[in-house]
Amino acid sequence: MVLRPARRPRCRGRPRLGGPGGAAPPRAPVVDAPTARASADPVLAEAAAQLPDCASLADLRKAVGRTYVSTIDLPGMGIDAAFRRFHRGRILAAVPWD
Repeated sequence: MVLRPARRPRCRGRPRLGGPGGAAPPRAPVVDAPTARASADPVLAEAAAQLPDCASLADLRKAVGRTYVSTIDLPGMGIDAAFRRFHRGRILAAVPWD
């Protein structure tokens, strides 16, 4: 009996993102923690109260499918971050590593 390694599926081209026709996925609104704390939205304000000023928060409450979250684009956010979820997973927080 000859044992062979399992085959990996081959990916051709880039993975399809978004909806029909390869449209880009919608973007989640992203704010920094100080802005979220001052927000009139109690959900954002409560989540931001538990985070440092350098954190950013993405609001996923209106997301219904794949959604692009651009937390790395904010000033002070490096390439590495720790993530935490609030409000039953509908608020995503990113805190840069030290």
